[in-house]
Amino acid sequence: MIVIKFGGSSVATPENILKVKDIISRYDEPLAVVVSAFGGCTAQLQELAARALDGDYKKTFIQFSDRHIHAIKSLIPRSRQKEVLNAVKEYLSELEDFCSGISLIKELSDRSKAKVLSFGELLSAFILSEVLGELSADISFIDSRKLIVTDDSYLFGKVDFEETNRQIKRSLKKQNISVLPGFIASTKDGKTTTLGFGGSDYTAAILASALNARRLEIWSDVDGMLTGNPKMIKEAATIPELSYNEALELSHFGAKVLFPMAIQPVLNKEIPLLLKNTFRPDETGTRIFKKITNGNKNYVVGISGLSNITLLTVSGVGMMGISGYSEKVFGSLSQAGVNVVLISQSCSEYTICIGITTADRKRAVAAINKKFEYEYSRGLINMVQYEDNLSIVALVGDKMKYQPGISGKAFSALGENGVNVKAIAQGSSERNISIVVDAVNEKKAINVLHEGFFAEAGKTIHLFVIGTGNVGKEFLEILQRQYSFMKNNENMKFKLTGIANSRKMLLDSNGINLDDCNSSLNYDGQKTDLIRFVKIMKAFNLRNSIFIDITASPDVAGLY
Repeated sequence: MIVIKFGGSSVATPENILKVKDIISRYDEPLAVVVSAFGGCTAQLQELAARALDGDYKKTFIQFSDRHIHAIKSLIPRSRQKEVLNAVKEYLSELEDFCSGISLIKELSDRSKAKVLSFGELLSAFILSEVLGELSADISFIDSRKLIVTDDSYLFGKVDFEETNRQIKRSLKKQNISVLPGFIASTKDGKTTTLGFGGSDYTAAILASALNARRLEIWSDVDGMLTGNPKMIKEAATIPELSYNEALELSHFGAKVLFPMAIQPVLNKEIPLLLKNTFRPDETGTRIFKKITNGNKNYVVGISGLSNITLLTVSGVGMMGISGYSEKVFGSLSQAGVNVVLISQSCSEYTICIGITTADRKRAVAAINKKFEYEYSRGLINMVQYEDNLSIVALVGDKMKYQPGISGKAFSALGENGVNVKAIAQGSSERNISIVVDAVNEKKAINVLHEGFFAEAGKTIHLFVIGTGNVGKEFLEILQRQYSFMKNNENMKFKLTGIANSRKMLLDSNGINLDDCNSSLNYDGQKTDLIRFVKIMKAFNLRNSIFIDITASPDVAGLY
């Protein structure tokens, strides 16, 4: 059996659902198909629950309802529409009644919220099962709440794997194609729970593990796991193969294509995991195995980032050589419910740096201050210090352990581009090197490192040129003539991002066309202001920036 999961974007519209149907039609073996809610519906249900608490939920409910009714009318033949619509309207009626109850008692508990959120996946999976009914008569819709059993942590249920595995094996063993809602589960006494954000991936992994599936496939709107965030790195490419541990590191550090908890169940059974794109099904995607065979030749397989980080610093001479201080620090954070994402400690034990999400900062500082009241009063340690507006940039790769100079190469590249490193964390496995930088430098740092470790990405040089006289004009013509040669032979791309003369200036972080840069300057340029030119250039904060003075002006020289 193969377990397949389709994300919210894959079923966001009737047209997308037909693409899912086409993909499923290509398989000729038993399938368990796990489905997320229609794209955007979970957020809509969160809004619905909040509005139900305020007593003003009707409009949101109608919007949610209409979307699913429209899908049925678009996808189901008229001969079967009435039957399917009646079934869906029963779900919708139950949801509306539940919202009415929330509105009447003016209470929205975690249990109630989980119940409301469950309807997104229930409806999408049921509708998909009806659409797939045209492929085969041997297709069934199975409510995941009858299979996956959790404790009563309603919004992030802890799975009872012994009972869950028993239920899955009993219910899915002989099915041809089973369609199941992701994300949702239930307690032993049948109360609805959820598996948390990204829980549909987790549902699919739990099923794959229980069934000893031949493969787990997760289909979304990207080609697989990429070497970096494509919103930050234009040259980001699909990673053909990853180990489970590499995938776990990348998914934790912001690679949203895969929920981290989904890796553990398949890792334990060594079940291959395949990440594919619903909208480009013929692309190979990313394969995740226990051990890589011949895929990645790079020591660094991916670069990721984590934003909204605060760095706490606990320091003092009273900590040096005295046991128990670290335990008190992390114990206080644990009691306050603060998750630690990075730790760095000097060997002198004088300083401990702790990375946390900025949202947890107030609680963290208060917890540490309370824990160390006695030490503060005696001057044994300093009051905890913190720095906001930071990001973590992470280099990930199993093979980094066997390659000297990785850290040196990274820090050298960052230093050359003026990126200051606030803190560093690296485990003995050397699978992850985490670097804390100012948030304003996150994109720049990620691009610098991506260029340094992925040769195929090439290197982009950002040029700021002042002077368009005879020499300046000739220089720009040389750049234009040499552009293709440098790109193809030296893997280097020149991007003109600023140009000015004594009359006008033009700056564009996306680049100015070299073919007609003088015309663009004349037509689109603003009045030259050298101080403002430099301020804008610095504000762009682009990697590999070069300022070129092709004038004899002392005013320009004064900018140096």
